[in-house]
Amino acid sequence: MDERAPASWSDELAASGWEAVASALAARERSEPDQVRRAIEDLVRAGSVEAARAIQAYRERSGVKRLRQLAGQSLGVLAARGVRLQTEGPGRAERVSPESHALVSLYDGRGLRVVVLAVHPPGRGMALLWAALDDGGALAWTRLEEGATKKEFLRLHEAPEHRPFERLRAVPLEYGRFLVHRGAERTGALPSAEARKAAADVASFVLPPARRFERPILWEQAPGVLEQARERLDELLSYEALEQLPEVWTWVPGGQVGPEVALVRAVEEGRLALAAGAGWVEQVARRGAGRLYGETPARERYAERFFELAYALWVAQRKHDALAAAAAGLALEDPGRSPGDVGLLRMLVEAAIAGELDRARAEEGRRGVAGEPGRPAGREARRRVKPGPEARSPAMLWTPFSPAGQAAPGDEDDQESSPASGGSEASGIPLSPAWERRGRIIVPRGG
Repeated sequence: MDERAPASWSDELAASGWEAVASALAARERSEPDQVRRAIEDLVRAGSVEAARAIQAYRERSGVKRLRQLAGQSLGVLAARGVRLQTEGPGRAERVSPESHALVSLYDGRGLRVVVLAVHPPGRGMALLWAALDDGGALAWTRLEEGATKKEFLRLHEAPEHRPFERLRAVPLEYGRFLVHRGAERTGALPSAEARKAAADVASFVLPPARRFERPILWEQAPGVLEQARERLDELLSYEALEQLPEVWTWVPGGQVGPEVALVRAVEEGRLALAAGAGWVEQVARRGAGRLYGETPARERYAERFFELAYALWVAQRKHDALAAAAAGLALEDPGRSPGDVGLLRMLVEAAIAGELDRARAEEGRRGVAGEPGRPAGREARRRVKPGPEARSPAMLWTPFSPAGQAAPGDEDDQESSPASGGSEASGIPLSPAWERRGRIIVPRGG
């Protein structure tokens, strides 16, 4: 397609197809937002299925909230006129049930996730087993809630009061059993006799899975997502809309970007020169992504995180976000690609840099350090860095695994109750009473 805007987008649709039109709109949305609005209006006037496909494909790729909302409204107008598209994603017919499903969270900033299973200890009725797994697959802590009901299990599923990274999503029961048994196996291999016994206790509550899963659930439940991600890999790796993925905000590597912060400040203060151009902060972020995620263990951990994220997004009908997450996982599994090629990883690093610069500036202000008049340290860098909505250190975010009583900065008003007894009224997710001792397994028996 010509780089110039066409005189008629409906004519361009007929000539180039809906995929090319959607790509062209996505490329123009930041530099020519008015042109994108006119294009969407033109496509609505065309009123065809191809026009609806172009608008839907653009909506899935858009990183500009106002334009994405306009695209959604336009699809509603077309639907009212009888122009409807079949949505892609999982079927909605199957109901979530503790007899057929487990509940899992995504990984949080510490590399922990929760699996919740309905179990039936001998003579004690139904109970809920909560198992926290680290990103090596081993058990971090467990909790047994006796006297549970099916209603309580269903209430936990996609509970609206939970934040996106806390939300418990349904997966096939066999997969949940596999995750817990794998965690027990890996914990049972530790030298501690206490850990081995606790792992055996956990395994005794959960029926063994009928089979092992060699790859994350995405491979089995949504192979089409992986296929499309491979076909569009380079395009999807450029996706940088971190603000659209609150599920990964706790992944911001706060406190781990000291070398990158030093580089940014050195450039700002004129002590170091990088290649000219507006993308010099991106150069620093690429270097930081390579340092933080380039080693094999980190690649493997974050690839699994992205694949599990892709499955959750696919279930939520967020197709383009799911494709971008799957592409990030595929890139990390390819030793020939640098983590710096993954837009989402770059943005996590840039968000961490912005947060560290802000903290450094605040600290200098408290200490009375005078910078250059009219130009606080790091100002120019922060103009280029896109920190995302919550560029905080994961240690300062309230997650299912936060210390009881610790709320995120600025969230004190909505974190009124966080009892140290192991629960949080704010999050609704039980906490381990000894979460800091991540090497121990805790299985309360009878409360």
